[in-house]
Amino acid sequence: RSDRFPLEKQRIARAAAALVQENETVGFTAGTTTTLVARQLLHRKNLHIMTNAVNIAMELSGNAAPQTTLTGGSLRWANAFSLVGPGAIEALGVVVMDRLFLGATGVSAERGVTVIQPDEAAVFRTMVRQARQVVIVADSSKMGLVSPAVVCTPNKIDLLITDNGISEEAKGAFAATGLKVLVV
Repeated sequence: RSDRFPLEKQRIARAAAALVQENETVGFTAGTTTTLVARQLLHRKNLHIMTNAVNIAMELSGNAAPQTTLTGGSLRWANAFSLVGPGAIEALGVVVMDRLFLGATGVSAERGVTVIQPDEAAVFRTMVRQARQVVIVADSSKMGLVSPAVVCTPNKIDLLITDNGISEEAKGAFAATGLKVLVV
């Protein structure tokens, strides 16, 4: 998946990382685009990162900054880095994130953010509840798609960052819900 739309995902990651301010607690769900956003913060100081993504925690662990917390949980799928289950949900319940970068397999104006696995959606929903600002980072190929497990409805999203491949129809549908879209 990381080989799909690499230039678009890099642009999205740079725009997303530019939102992060010093002394924030920043959440990252597992995902290829969220991983790229986290890499942009590798040398930033005075940040606390909260993630359920083993790969994000591992990449950030090679550096003293930022401070990184990995949820507990179980790895349930081959080649997936997403920790899920009660351990992950419990760990997230005691933290408030200033900003959450949320990945998705589908983003639609009707259904909101969706992913494939219900267990992963449950963890992501908890992250959404614990965040002051929810930022979707998803390339345009995911716009209008709906996967089986709902993470959140459009009214829970503060900002969608996507690439310039998004259709005018999709932009209009998101605008009608009041969702702010940043195209990079």
